[in-house]
Amino acid sequence: MGRVMKETLLPWRLNGVEQPALLCSPGMERELLCGHLLTGLFVRGVQEITAITSNDNIWCVETSGAPRPGDLPARLEALAPCGSDRRIALDEVKALSERLMTWDNAQGQHAVLLSDGAREAFGCDIGRHNALDKAIGAGLAAGLRLGDAVMCTSGRLSIEILAKAAAAGIPIVCTRKQVGDLACAWAERLGVAIVQTGRDTDIFGAAERIIREDEL
Repeated sequence: MGRVMKETLLPWRLNGVEQPALLCSPGMERELLCGHLLTGLFVRGVQEITAITSNDNIWCVETSGAPRPGDLPARLEALAPCGSDRRIALDEVKALSERLMTWDNAQGQHAVLLSDGAREAFGCDIGRHNALDKAIGAGLAAGLRLGDAVMCTSGRLSIEILAKAAAAGIPIVCTRKQVGDLACAWAERLGVAIVQTGRDTDIFGAAERIIREDEL
């Protein structure tokens, strides 16, 4: 029998209103929902999440504040440029990327590592978006500073992933996989640095955030 990955549907309600179920890997449901609320612009900040509870296998989320745009074009237009002044040496970003690559993804999952230099958070899921949301939720629970964080993902970096990272205020993102041209364009507009590692290294967007060897 071939490898079979675990997946589940996560039903949830927002302020009593049923939402589309999330297809995800089992585990870290609370972290997934917390990250999803932030990166999907359901809330302006984690302080607007007042409760996340499970009742009869349905997750119930309560928030304060007015709802914000939900579809991708509206979310992109609602994003503000990253206000962080975070800079980091290119070698440090590469080291984080290498550490992520040691993760065993035999279960067909994507992985995301977040680091602010003092704390780290990790998320894995069958979906790239969910892996990021889980890592963000775990990071927030651990007190990780998203405005100082570097995000490394095992998957390709599309405009959707870039938008999620920008919504959370993450200033530097990294992947060894493909980078979308829309992600590059919006990274420049939003002040986010994209580092593409691997055989060669390319930097897109806010390249000034990355300190090269000749600057040290």
